Amino acid sequence: DIYFDIIFSHSVFQYFPNLNYANTVIERWCKNIKQGGMLVLLDLNDKSHEDNYHNERMLAYKNPDDYYDNYQGLEHLFFDKDNLLSKLKACGMKSVEYFDHAVANYGNAKFRFNISCVKS
Repeated sequence: DIYFDIIFSHSVFQYFPNLNYANTVIERWCKNIKQGGMLVLLDLNDKSHEDNYHNERMLAYKNPDDYYDNYQGLEHLFFDKDNLLSKLKACGMKSVEYFDHAVANYGNAKFRFNISCVKS
């Protein structure tokens, strides 16, 4: 029975175990946002940049296998913007806006995006 004006998340969703879990969190959060309230998700990994993300990070290693060995079990989730948009709209969200990561000198900024939306 508790409703919020805004639910805000920064750099959390990438650590969720899978997309089903992320979708469940989104559904639950959207249910608990007041009409006209906002959901803001920051620092989401962009699925369209996933290969470039791994390729760039792999360059720091002499052998690509070393990269995969070091990050085995520490995978990050990547989000498809179209799928996320569909999920948010299905949860009653509108005015969905994507915007760039605000920290230009952050190395992973080019692989990530932010999103905000309003509950209708």
